[in-house]
Amino acid sequence: GSSGEGHLMSLEERKKVLEIVLEAVGKRCPVVAHIGCQRTADSVELAKHAHMKGAAAISALPPVFYRYTIDELTAYYLEIMDAVPLPFIVYNAPALTGIFFDHENIARIFSHPNARGMKYTSYDMYRMQRLMSRYPDKVMINGHDETYLGSLALGVRCAIGSTLNFLLANFKKIDACFSSG
Repeated sequence: GSSGEGHLMSLEERKKVLEIVLEAVGKRCPVVAHIGCQRTADSVELAKHAHMKGAAAISALPPVFYRYTIDELTAYYLEIMDAVPLPFIVYNAPALTGIFFDHENIARIFSHPNARGMKYTSYDMYRMQRLMSRYPDKVMINGHDETYLGSLALGVRCAIGSTLNFLLANFKKIDACFSSG
């Protein structure tokens, strides 16, 4: 995603990292491979590699360097999902893309059989709730660490964030306090 170094790595380096992770994890937990690149062809190549190596699912931050239209980002995601039969997690990162996937304009993407959910990286909790209401069968993953508690109140039970890895104990405490009322 945007907080890792994947975008600085070559495709071969990214493939090798995935292989190392898959080998280290084994069958103990599913691995979601981030395959987002600036070029659709590169994302498709990484998606095919992830499928071949046994990743459980894929996700992709869309191209963020240039501003694309909603139709262009939709085409980007659909081309990746058409390339491999893996479950796919869409990134909604309006601060990076200038595009906000909402409960209406995500329909073409979410109608694809591989679309399983969204990493929602926005501070707009109302829009998150609208998406969850319209698409209750899709997994919603909170993407901003600072909105974690608010997303729990909406029923979100998944998160991917920049500080979760080294502040895990704190997030577990937040979760425990929330769960206990």
